[in-house]
Order: sequence, then C-alpha cells, then structure tokens
Amino acid sequence: MTFGPEEFFENEDAKAGAGDTGTEAPTTGRRFKPTRFGQVVMNTDPSFLVDGLLPSDGLGVLYGPPKCGKSFWAFDVGMHIALGWNYRGRRTRQGVVVYIACEGERGLGARVEAFRIGKLGEEDDPDPPFYLLTTRLDLTGDVERLIEDLQAAGIGKTALIVVDTLNRSIHGSENKDEDMGAYVQAADRLQEVFGGLVLIVHHCGVNSERPRGHSSLTGAVDVQLKDERSVSGQVIVDVEFLKDGNEGERIVSVLTPLRSASRPMAATSPRASSSPARARPSPATASKNART
Repeated sequence: MTFGPEEFFENEDAKAGAGDTGTEAPTTGRRFKPTRFGQVVMNTDPSFLVDGLLPSDGLGVLYGPPKCGKSFWAFDVGMHIALGWNYRGRRTRQGVVVYIACEGERGLGARVEAFRIGKLGEEDDPDPPFYLLTTRLDLTGDVERLIEDLQAAGIGKTALIVVDTLNRSIHGSENKDEDMGAYVQAADRLQEVFGGLVLIVHHCGVNSERPRGHSSLTGAVDVQLKDERSVSGQVIVDVEFLKDGNEGERIVSVLTPLRSASRPMAATSPRASSSPARARPSPATASKNART
C-alpha cells in the first residue's frame, strides 16, 4: 500500500497519538526527563552573575597575552561576587567562589592581602565564601576527584569557579580537537555539579585576536572576554560575546601598588571607561571601601 505525503504524515500522527494518554511515565531511574509543553515555565532566576558582564551560569573564557592582568581581574571580580558587592556599578549575585590557580601561586597570597588592605573595611565580612585552590591539574583526568575534594571541603553550589589557566590544566594539546573537546566536557561537568559560571583563564593566539588553540572552546562558551594592557598600564577587559547580553561593554582598571611590612603588593582599582553603553565611576569616586 502506498501513501501520499499528507496521508503518510496523518497516518503516522495517528499511530503516535494512539499511545499518548496525557499522563507522565514513571521517572525512577531515568536520567533524561523531557518536560511536556504545558509544564514548561519561564526561568525567573537572575540571568547575570554580574549585570551585563558575566552570565549566571554556563562556561566562559577570559583571554589575553601574558602579563596583562587577567588573573588580577578574575580575582577582583570573584571577590566582589563572594562579598555581594556591586562591581563598577553593576549588580552582582552573591555566592560561593572557587579560584583554582594552576600557575602564579606565589603571588596569590600577596594579592589576597592587597585586597584586605585596599578594599575591606571593619564592617565587611572578614571571611567571605571565597576558596583558593593552588594545584597542578589535569582537568580532564582529575575532574571527578576535584569534584569529590571540593564537596568534602563543604562546597556545594557555587556562583563562580575560575580555572587559571587552561594551558596549565589541559591534558594533551590545546590545538587538537579531541583534547580541547575533552577539556570542555570536563569544564561542563564542573558546571553540571556545582552550577554557576565556570570561567577559564586563557592566553591569546599569535595575532592576539582570539583565544589560543582549537575553536571548540570558543564555540562552547556563553561569554568571551578579551583582556589587554594599554601602554599606560591600564587593564582593559572587553566583552566580545555574551549570550543574552550586549557585546562591546568595557571595564578599565589600573593596578594600584600597596606595600606591607614584608613585600610590595597590588590591587585593582576602577578607571573611567570609554564604553558608550554605560558610565563608569571616575577615580575621584573610588575610596578604600567603595563597592565598585
């Protein structure tokens, strides 16, 4: 027996509908649980971790050349999130932050101390939910052990996990699609377990126009940030891509030297931005305890 196009589709729809009782099947033991149309509701959770800058969940990359302030910037924005402070006039969603430092460990203690001296006041939480992990890491091979150890430390859902850097946490070559694809899967696994945003700190390619390595990383991210340092020493972060947000936003900072009894340190401070989309506070408005 043959069918015309209309007859074929009508016939198949009839057969498909014959077993549709309108009731949900038991979900016990199932990993994949589809939601019927009538039960789909809009997600009303905040869509941004930092308004107009970082999404509330997913995968992101912050990239730039060496020694341009990437780690300083990632640490600074992470501390604002942990403390629930506005970031350069932008609302943040407070939550747990985990910073995984795979390089530059020796300078991190000074960076933390600089933040304490330069930005924390007596009324502020002296122990915000910010966790620093200094380690050598193969994210692809170690992800399940990493998850276990973070959970054993009492860490549940997170707002932000920073992995600094991709080069020091990838197994194999960042230029191979198999290795980069496996790395992205491991980062997705972190996000699946802890929620929030997983931000990868990475280097740029030779021409400084894109993140180094295979394009499977940039194809997977929900936000892509470019970091560069100006001739005058300003740390400039541009939003190149932001899912459900505006591209072209710019954050401009400067590293402010501080000195303790033992060694010099540095903390980031805001500077006026040339971004036409949003005004930034001027240096005169930044005080020791400013929530910017």
